[in-house]
Order: sequence, then C-alpha cells, then structure tokens
Amino acid sequence: MLLEKEIHDTKKRIQVLNRDSAKTIEPIEQLKIQKKIQAEEKKQRKQRQQIFAAEDRIQDQRTAMIDTITKRIDRSFREKQIFTVRWTLN
Repeated sequence: MLLEKEIHDTKKRIQVLNRDSAKTIEPIEQLKIQKKIQAEEKKQRKQRQQIFAAEDRIQDQRTAMIDTITKRIDRSFREKQIFTVRWTLN
C-alpha cells in the first residue's frame, strides 16, 4: 500500500509540474520544469518496478505455500487396504 501511495503522490506532482509548464513562457523556467518532470517520471517508473517486484515475491510465496500444502496432503492421505469384507446373499 505504501508503494501505491508513493506512486500516486508522484503522479500528482507530475500533473502539477505539467500545469506549471503550460503556464510558463520563459524558456529557462520551462527547461527547469521539464527536467523536474523527467526526474519525477523516472522515479515513477522505478516505483512501478518496485510494485511489480513485490507482486512477484508475493506470487512466489503463494506458489511455495501451495506446494507445501500439496506435499502435506499427499503425505497424510495415502490409500492403504486394511481388510476386506466379503458377504453373500442367499
């Protein structure tokens, strides 16, 4: 959740910078703002990569948990014939 909040905050900062950029007519100020936008977009991409990496770790943990449970079930439930009952009807 923290990563998602950070990426949301970064997105808002980019939006503000884009608005500021549209309002500015001075080239030097425009350049400064564009560099800030570029840095924020780079930061946003890294944050997204962190989210994907966290999701991958969660998925790997889930797969390992499923494998562990499956092995436990296989170990505890083996079919074994204990006795045979026979009967006849007259």
